[in-house]
Amino acid sequence: MNFGKPSLSLLMTVFNAEAYLASSIESIENQTFTDWEFLIVDDASTDHSLAIAESYAQKDSRIKIIRNAVNKGQTRCLNQGLAEARGALIARQDADDLSHPARLEKQWRRFQQEPTLVLLGTCGEMIDQADRLVGLLDVPLTQEVITWSAAIKNPFLHTSVMFRADEVRALGGYDEYYQIAQDYDLWTRMMRQHRVANLPERLIRYRHLASSLSKSGKSKAFQEANEIAEREEKNSFGCELLPQERSLIRAFREGVGVNQQKLFQLFKNLQQPLPPASQYDRQRLEAIYHLQGAGTKNQNRCDQLRVVIIAFFTAPFYTMRWLKNRFCPFT
Repeated sequence: MNFGKPSLSLLMTVFNAEAYLASSIESIENQTFTDWEFLIVDDASTDHSLAIAESYAQKDSRIKIIRNAVNKGQTRCLNQGLAEARGALIARQDADDLSHPARLEKQWRRFQQEPTLVLLGTCGEMIDQADRLVGLLDVPLTQEVITWSAAIKNPFLHTSVMFRADEVRALGGYDEYYQIAQDYDLWTRMMRQHRVANLPERLIRYRHLASSLSKSGKSKAFQEANEIAEREEKNSFGCELLPQERSLIRAFREGVGVNQQKLFQLFKNLQQPLPPASQYDRQRLEAIYHLQGAGTKNQNRCDQLRVVIIAFFTAPFYTMRWLKNRFCPFT
């Protein structure tokens, strides 16, 4: 008996998101799992975001609006919501993204099956302003491969995660030093002490907008991500990287031209033995990294084709599925 407390709290922060907020809220209202509360923290929006959120709260008592009189930034807003949440589990969603109707149910069931699991994300799809598929978002699935990859890239999609509230509060919540990569920092701290995982299903649609981050914002995001990745090197690889190795991975992380042969030789040199259950996940992750490399700057079509071929020989089933999904938009 939970004495009126919901099983799950949804946490969303909002700042001037009027264009997509209604559809994002509705994707939560349309979930097959219904025992939730929805905390929407409006960070002093100057558009109609607050009015839109309040219109849904008036019709659905599960929705609660927290309004900031002055803009505090996303990290502080996340901690505001974390302090107010009553559910034992907390799920995140950004104000311009969408959740598959079965997302919360699938994640909730996994937590019931695995009492030691503390953090669970999902794979996703990337959409544009018109809801058109423009890319696929794949992440490592198992604890071992997530830990290994954490010094390369953020292994979780923030908008997809669900986590146990008490364990995150015990870690101090989101570190307010980080303005953009606050989630990357939190996940890496969590995985040192707790079990974490990602679901293979694409249960969120992440909206990629050209205006999402300014040039200065991207610079700040990469700065924070690089700090966290370098901090995690020893935990991921068992050693600290040499400066030239670190620069190679940083270039890959930032999506600029890299020497693919050197990069993937480095990845192989850094690999550690894995249990059988994680072997396919690492092959899959290698294929993901190869396919991501095909889209980096300064890659001509011949180089892109070569990278896709390498990915195919690394993980043929995954690569064929990736190609099929990439060029056959979902309905």
